[in-house]
Amino acid sequence: MRLFVGCDLPDHLVSYLRFLSEQLPEAVLVVPRQYDLTLKFLGSIRIEQYDEIVRRLSLVSFQPFDVWCDHISFFSEKHIRVVWLALSPKEPIQALHHAISEVLSPSFPDTKLFVPHITLARVKSVKRKAEFIRSINRIEVEKKALHVDRFSLVRSEQGERGVFHKKLYEFCAR
Repeated sequence: MRLFVGCDLPDHLVSYLRFLSEQLPEAVLVVPRQYDLTLKFLGSIRIEQYDEIVRRLSLVSFQPFDVWCDHISFFSEKHIRVVWLALSPKEPIQALHHAISEVLSPSFPDTKLFVPHITLARVKSVKRKAEFIRSINRIEVEKKALHVDRFSLVRSEQGERGVFHKKLYEFCAR
C-alpha cells in the first residue's frame, strides 16, 4: 500500500484551491480530486510495517500553528511538472516535517529537499512556457489561513476515476 503523512484541509480552503486551479493558464493539467498538505511521502510499504509506522508517528509532539496561502509557484522553470501553492511561514511546517522524518528514520529517509506546499495541478505539457509563467505570476493569492493541529497517515489509492486518499490514522498536537 502507498502511504503518506499529511494534513487535511478545511472545506473553505479546498474551495479556494479549486478556484485557484481554475485560474491556471492554458496547459494540459491534471488537477487533484483531493487536496492536502503532504508532510512526508512514504511510498509503498509492506503491511507488516504499518503498526510500527503508527507507533513511531504517535511519538511526534508539536504545538498547533497557523500558516497562510502565499503565492503560486513551481519547482523548476526549465521543466514545469507541478504547479503549487506556497505557504508561509515555512518554519513551523518544516519543523513538523523534521519531527516526522526523525521518528521514521532510517526506514524512510528524506530523499529530496522538503518544500512546504499544496499541489494545485500536475502539468502534462505547456505550449508557450514563458507566457504560462507570466500568467502564473499574475495570479493574486488571498492570505487564507490554515490551522494545523493534527496530521494523518493516509493511503493513496489509484481508482478508475484517478487517485483518491483514505485517512487511516490521525495524530493530534500535544
